[in-house]
Amino acid sequence: MGSIPQGYKPIFRLSEYTELIGPLYSRRNADGISLGILFEEKHGNSRGKGHGGMISTLADLAMGYSLAFSEDPPKPYVTVNMSVDFLGHIEIGEWVEVRVNIDKKGATMAFARCEFWAGDRQVARATGVFKTTRAEFNIPIQGESNE
Repeated sequence: MGSIPQGYKPIFRLSEYTELIGPLYSRRNADGISLGILFEEKHGNSRGKGHGGMISTLADLAMGYSLAFSEDPPKPYVTVNMSVDFLGHIEIGEWVEVRVNIDKKGATMAFARCEFWAGDRQVARATGVFKTTRAEFNIPIQGESNE
């Protein structure tokens, strides 16, 4: 069974959906934000491995959060397009880290990619195109909740 690495802190509830799939964790680093999760039975497919839909959801969240929190104050982004490549499998009980690279940010569009790591194995990768929005965005990724 995996454990939560040092420096990762719980992400406070950002939506009912993220609450259902969590708990999710994040860690700030020099390159931005890494997202992490300890895969549970509820994250698995019928073969007892990490579900591709869960991996896709984590890719979308990780890239979106990284883009949003790369600015102060955070700026909201919505997904325009995303592509995911599944390179291996995730065992139930494994800790998975999603590492994000922001490739380019323009006035209205941004491009990012991420890699999924289970230990020393890269198990997936994704790329995404995002558009900025004019919506208010005042929810912290870590720290005190706004409730």
